[in-house]
Amino acid sequence: MRLPPPQVLLTWPTPNYVDPLTRGNGALIVNIVCLSFAFVVTLLRLYTRLKITYSPGLDDALIVIALGFAIAMCAVTSLATVQYGWNRHMWDVPPTWLSTVSKLNLVFQILFSLASSVTKLSLLWFCKRLLGAGSKGLYRTYNWCLIGGMAFVSLTCALFLLFSIFQCNPIHAYWDLAPTYPYKCLNDGAIVFSASVINIFTDFLVTVLPMPLIWNLKLPTRQRIAVISIFSLGIVVNVAGSVRTVYVWKSMIASYDTTWLGWPVLLAASVEINMGLICASAPALRPLPVHRKVRGLSHVSMALRGLALWNHLR
Repeated sequence: MRLPPPQVLLTWPTPNYVDPLTRGNGALIVNIVCLSFAFVVTLLRLYTRLKITYSPGLDDALIVIALGFAIAMCAVTSLATVQYGWNRHMWDVPPTWLSTVSKLNLVFQILFSLASSVTKLSLLWFCKRLLGAGSKGLYRTYNWCLIGGMAFVSLTCALFLLFSIFQCNPIHAYWDLAPTYPYKCLNDGAIVFSASVINIFTDFLVTVLPMPLIWNLKLPTRQRIAVISIFSLGIVVNVAGSVRTVYVWKSMIASYDTTWLGWPVLLAASVEINMGLICASAPALRPLPVHRKVRGLSHVSMALRGLALWNHLR
């Protein structure tokens, strides 16, 4: 674990382990609210695919896996804030907690990467299903772009996991407070910040990649705009990812007050992951009866129905 140099420690106030200043239970509340919405939307997606359209696919299996990682991530961050002081200033966190805080931070980073990457793979595979088998011409190019996008997301996720897990030699040097044995560690702040920047790019990639595909389908303009508006919800994910990246820099590179400045990272991560799950599942909800009755969604419903018909005729 990265400890502040002595000159920084001397500037810190006297620790308060009894009744310290905290940021409250905001992270827990955000986790519960965001995860509840994502959980319900994912269940509705599965119900639609299994009971209404009878068309489950790999994208549905991937979204279930991503939801599992999201649940685990929210559990870890909730535990870290409620039980281990991740909502306090670093100097108010008891030294006996610091090893556990480091372990939870590592697990959080791994689960976030897995949840984010698998969600993106699910959405890209859904777009690939829209193209269908034997795509020709321009649609064949889109098909290869989607495959390339999935390969890039998978590769960046795998690299981040390897760097995260093996950033210290031996591995347990990452969470040992003051190792008395020989060890080498990479700069964990640089690793996480670099991964966050790449994640912003892949968020943007997954948001815009389906747009040309939808726009070039043989559908009325109003219906194409309706479908694109669904995928445009991913802009919220992009904003949350950008906010998270800013606070990753502040908490892991620009300051040693990791727990206090890292708290917004947990909130942004919860919004980013759970909104990603919602955005990835929203296009699959069209056949739900309640979806058809909601005013303002008729164009979206017709557009997605047109997508299904167009794909069938191809």
